[in-house]
This record gives sequence, C-alpha cells and structure tokens, in this order.
Amino acid sequence: MQYSIIFTILLFIYAKNPELSKKIFLSFSGSILIISLVSHWRNRFQCSFDVIYNTGTELYMAPWNRIHPYISGIFAGWYLISRSGKLNISPGKVKFLKAISVLYFVISMHSTLVRNISYYWASPLLTLGRFGFGLSIVWWIICSVCGYGGWFTDFLSSKLFIHINKLSYGVYLLNPLTIATIHGLRDGSSHFSPIISWVMTLGMMIIVYCVSFVFTLFFEIPYHNLASLLLRNRPKSTFKVKSK
Repeated sequence: MQYSIIFTILLFIYAKNPELSKKIFLSFSGSILIISLVSHWRNRFQCSFDVIYNTGTELYMAPWNRIHPYISGIFAGWYLISRSGKLNISPGKVKFLKAISVLYFVISMHSTLVRNISYYWASPLLTLGRFGFGLSIVWWIICSVCGYGGWFTDFLSSKLFIHINKLSYGVYLLNPLTIATIHGLRDGSSHFSPIISWVMTLGMMIIVYCVSFVFTLFFEIPYHNLASLLLRNRPKSTFKVKSK
C-alpha cells in the first residue's frame, strides 16, 4: 500500500509539473538502488540458504527491497503514454531485445545458484537482478501493447490471466506478509515432507488469493479511481494495439 501512496503523490506532481515529477522519479529510483545495495552489503548477503533465511526480514520483507518491479511498471506506463503506444525501432531490434530480456530474466531468477562468491559480488548481483527481473517483464509487456507480442499477447489476453492480473499487485505485496504470519503462528518446528509441502503451498495460494481480492477491492481500486479523476481533464493519448 505504501507504494500506491508514494506514486499517487508523484502522479499529483506529474499532473501539475511533468518535468519535476520525472526528476523526482529518477532520484527516487537511484536512491532505492543505492539503499538496496548498501543493505545487502551491511548484512553480508551470500547465496546460501542459511544467510537467506537469517536475513529474510532485512533483505526480503523490507519495502526498499520489494519496490523494484513496481518502479519498472511505472516506467513502462509512462513510456507507453509518452510514445502513444509506438516503438520507434526496427522489428529486428525488437526481437533482439526480447531475446536479451529472456536471457536476463533467466539469469536473474537463477543467479543465486552460484554459492561460492563473496558478498561484495553477491550483493550487486541480487540488487541488479531484481531490477533486471522487472525490466525484462516490462519489455515484453511493452512489445505486446505495441503489436510485437505474438504468443505472449495471446497469453496476456486470456480471461484467466486478466483476472489474476487485476490481483497481481495485492499478491505481490501481501504474499510475504501472509507467509510470515501463518508460519509465525506455529508453535512446533517445521519438517520437510513433499506431500505436506504441496498441501501448504496450495493452501497458501488460496489464502493469498482471498486476501489480495479484499485488498484490491478496498484499497487498490479506490486509488485507481482517484488517479482517473485526477487525469480526467488532461489531454488523452489514445492508441490502438496492433496485431501481427
């Protein structure tokens, strides 16, 4: 919710002074990158299970370490509006950048498999990986809106995905809080069992879905309506999604 408040305030500033809001956004994004990197260095983050478990609160639950994909989404929205939904580059470059984004996505997802590097290198690896994770997904969404999505556009247009997409921010925000709360209420120690793990995972997904539905209904939608009212009197940039 704090992310919505921050960027709603930034939206107010953008409606009055676009150039100032851009400078604030760039400064904010750079500050988040620095704070995230310093927090990993201070906690001597390394890609091992015990370090990840012991630093979960500082490096996973902390808001400045979870806002990276949201910053990428804000950038994507601004880019589409400012370019009227058009990519002014050749189709060959679009395909090349799509391939690079897939590669970066895979690397950022599995970078923690490398266990034998010091925290001096592991910290920037994870920090930049979080930014790259969001930017790689954002690029595919931009390509989809601009008519270069292909099968990805068909996937995004499915009814099931549209419904889940409306709850994605609530799921992203409330998932760690729900997991920490449920596991924090347990008195006994956890023991690994494949069947119990699958049952817990399925139950956790259902709980997170229900909590995110309530969050979206009472918090995210009102903020979205507020943003619509704010921009109602501004000139609208309309564009059509191409199909290729």
